[in-house]
Amino acid sequence: MTDSGSALPGTVDSYFAYGTLLGETAIHEYCPTATAIAVARYPSHQLEFRQYSDDTGRCGCNLAATPGRDMYGVVYKITPEELSDLDEVSGVGQGWFKRVPILVESVDGQSMQTSTYFLCDPGPTQVPAPDYLGLVRVGAREAGLPADYASELETYLDSLAG
Repeated sequence: MTDSGSALPGTVDSYFAYGTLLGETAIHEYCPTATAIAVARYPSHQLEFRQYSDDTGRCGCNLAATPGRDMYGVVYKITPEELSDLDEVSGVGQGWFKRVPILVESVDGQSMQTSTYFLCDPGPTQVPAPDYLGLVRVGAREAGLPADYASELETYLDSLAG
């Protein structure tokens, strides 16, 4: 694991977006110069929503290790300064999230080292607010995820929305 502010060895500074920051509109709110470089798959993981502080109203995206499941997202090239800003708004300093290096595979089969956020101490599973789920939905549409996965994600989000 590398320091949350450091570049990964031999790679551009990048971030694997999988939840509320999946689409360019959302990522550009925090990282205005971010550039999508690939739609990619993170093997053996799936999206979940968990409480992440003592405040039961705080619910965030997390990647759960899940054999046989794959999580799709977008790898964005991001400057070190903007990654540092993203760490700050993501709650790295509060101990809520950590950014760690991961290995993903682009939809064209290229292995890529990048980084993404995981909850430091995932609490109970929670159902996020409709507007939070909406950010994931909009981002998934903008991202150009594989059709099968996009449909599976939409079904999952629908099941949470009730």
